Amino acid sequence: MTATAIPFQDIPEAELPVAEARMDLATPTAPLLSASELAALAAQSLRTIAAVELDTVGQHTTEFPLKGLGVVSQSLQDTLDAIAQEVVGPATAHGAIAASVTADVQMSVYGLRAASFALVLATDTKGGLLDNAPKVEATFVRLIDLLESGHDSEALVAVMRRYAPRARSKFTGLLRSVEAYGSGLGVVVAPEDKPVREARLTAREVGRALAAIDAVEPTERPVHVSRGILQGSNTRRGTFELQDLATTDRYVGKVSPEAQASIDGFRVGTHSYVVADLLERIDFGADDQEKGRKYTLLAIQALADQ
Repeated sequence: MTATAIPFQDIPEAELPVAEARMDLATPTAPLLSASELAALAAQSLRTIAAVELDTVGQHTTEFPLKGLGVVSQSLQDTLDAIAQEVVGPATAHGAIAASVTADVQMSVYGLRAASFALVLATDTKGGLLDNAPKVEATFVRLIDLLESGHDSEALVAVMRRYAPRARSKFTGLLRSVEAYGSGLGVVVAPEDKPVREARLTAREVGRALAAIDAVEPTERPVHVSRGILQGSNTRRGTFELQDLATTDRYVGKVSPEAQASIDGFRVGTHSYVVADLLERIDFGADDQEKGRKYTLLAIQALADQ
């Protein structure tokens, strides 16, 4: 058998493919993601099974950047931890979430499916046979409700307002992590003995959801420090650093024009006790709640002056 090269123009037009023709080649890949399979796995393993769907931009293979997968996975677990705190209450704004709250929603990698890329997860039962099904299900259902609301900007913001800043922050961070890789996001959850729930946002919908979140005005609240320490001040840059001795909270931010004259020349140090009034601004969907909190010093005076 021999092959002979011929010029393109010598190929009969009848033998050329039409403009819309595409090659249909079997591509070795992972099995397709199936909701019924996840349900069967949940029943067999006696624990909750979930899947996270991501897009492999510009490819039809079951691949996703390793670094990106790590970022998305961490962000997903952080989001589940924050939502779990909302489920059991009370929700805290910062600091570590108690292990008693997060232990039941820790996920382990269970497998890989094509969708074009889907990571199958299972609850980490740490060697046990059963998971805390009601808590895990309630956490995932809330995440799916958030994703479903993402099809409509107003609905998304309304649903997010039901959550404390930490949960809003972590969910926004999850959306940003997939947007950074041009991906959409899908979540499927199969409880052991209940119907499968799922929700998906395309890459474009993820972008629109983040635009809606970023458009929400920050919330503001006054903060009064009755006994604090001025730990730092830069009059040229108009910045300050203050610690509240009663709560150990630390505030860093900008000095208002009204407070500039008061703080100028103020003694800094561990024995410089002050009374101060601040304004706290919290970004609606800040990726990091510590960085998303901005402080303005409105007034300051020495404690001895009271």
